[in-house]
Amino acid sequence: MSPRILALATGVAALGLVVTSTGWVTQWQRATAEQERAEALSEEVAALQDRVAALEARTDEDDDVDAGDDERTGALDGLLDGLLGDSGVLGDLVGGGVPGARCITPRDGLDDLFGGTGPALPTDPVELVDVVADQVAELRGLDWQTDPEVDFVDADELADRLASLLAEDADPEALEAQRRLLHALGAIAGDLDLEEVQRRLLDEQVAGYYHPDSGELVVRVPDDGRIRPLDQVTLAHELEHALADQALGLPDLDAESYDDDADASLGALALVEGDATLLMNQWMLQHLSLPEQLSGALGGDLAAAQASLDAVPHHLQRELLYPYTAGLDYVCARWLEGGWEAVDAAYADPPATSYEVLFPDDPREPRTPAPLTPPAGGEQILDSTFGAAPLLWLLEAPGGEPDRALDAPRDRASAWAGGRVAVWDLDGVTVAGLSLVDGDGSLCATVADWHLAAFPDHEPSGGGDTRTFTGDDAAAALSCEGDAVHYATTGDLEVARRVVGR
Repeated sequence: MSPRILALATGVAALGLVVTSTGWVTQWQRATAEQERAEALSEEVAALQDRVAALEARTDEDDDVDAGDDERTGALDGLLDGLLGDSGVLGDLVGGGVPGARCITPRDGLDDLFGGTGPALPTDPVELVDVVADQVAELRGLDWQTDPEVDFVDADELADRLASLLAEDADPEALEAQRRLLHALGAIAGDLDLEEVQRRLLDEQVAGYYHPDSGELVVRVPDDGRIRPLDQVTLAHELEHALADQALGLPDLDAESYDDDADASLGALALVEGDATLLMNQWMLQHLSLPEQLSGALGGDLAAAQASLDAVPHHLQRELLYPYTAGLDYVCARWLEGGWEAVDAAYADPPATSYEVLFPDDPREPRTPAPLTPPAGGEQILDSTFGAAPLLWLLEAPGGEPDRALDAPRDRASAWAGGRVAVWDLDGVTVAGLSLVDGDGSLCATVADWHLAAFPDHEPSGGGDTRTFTGDDAAAALSCEGDAVHYATTGDLEVARRVVGR
């Protein structure tokens, strides 16, 4: 079985999340101010727009055109620096390390900075869908095969529909196996109810979805039916999914090729969501004004969704956001290389690993890991690939605690060159094992460092190729030979040693 921790994000539909649908400003992950901040920013933006208009009018009236152009250019450059500089009004919102920044950062002057300047979008839902569908198709460079139909529903109706889809796709045994794995690795508490996490995130994170099997496209709107800028952004995101499905075909994550290959599922999903997220951001810069963008980025929906996400363990947060953030980086790299045609080509050959998504400039064919030794009498309940992305999430928060993060976790995760994960039930006791391929000789030390950070009360023993870790309730063994890194954890040290081949 392929372990899908949050099936809502990987199995049933192509989703738009509130925390990623607010677009340009939110992509910087800095839009955490309260509503009064939004009002203050909007006022400053309006004042700055008035200044720009005044400068343009002065230039038009100036007899000395060259001097006027120079003065206007200098003034506008200063204004742009004042807005986006480190100490500017938006400087603390626009930062480095932003997913896809090279593809969505305004770089064509103030027209891009202040968003779209064209006619306002229609308020009638049918007209709005027609207009945005045409805009999405033009921007994406693809043609609709059939006209899309969109259902605008309130939060309760959306939750009901998603719950039904999730129930159809539910695999309680796989979910339980995943829970036991993450608990054994220290990423979540043993009593965490993953099913409840799913339900809560459905209610609080999902802003819309597109279901490839039925073609159903749904966007959440407020109870009064008013379609806000945030909802328009979600609409563009989901329309892109439907358009890509019609023109290119979305990867079928239920296909046999993805069975027992969770990492390939992560790779394909990053392509799908990264594509829609890039298109969504570019559409928004063209068709929504900056105040409209800010109204979504600093609105109450985002604050509530972010608070809900913050309450979820780090590993689950990262898995939920990964297709949108890492996927946006991956698609951005292809778009810069060859435009939308390069992105289209990826649908014929989706990323086969999360490593390919995280490190698109460093292609690496994964190697087959050496097998672990099943515990005698154990029933295997999970067997799948284990990629660079889940390894990174562990290194970022050992024991589920981000303040215990290893130094340079991303660089450490880049040592991944292949991996599998297995979980066995041994008379009710969880036995979890990782078999990794070390790409640069550093992975064995990284796994040891991670374990000690995740389980600081464990006593280490040994060194070099074989190490053990013992605590009151669990024990682990680590064996490294050549490029093979074997790790196992359970309640009995001798069982763990046998699983890693020692």
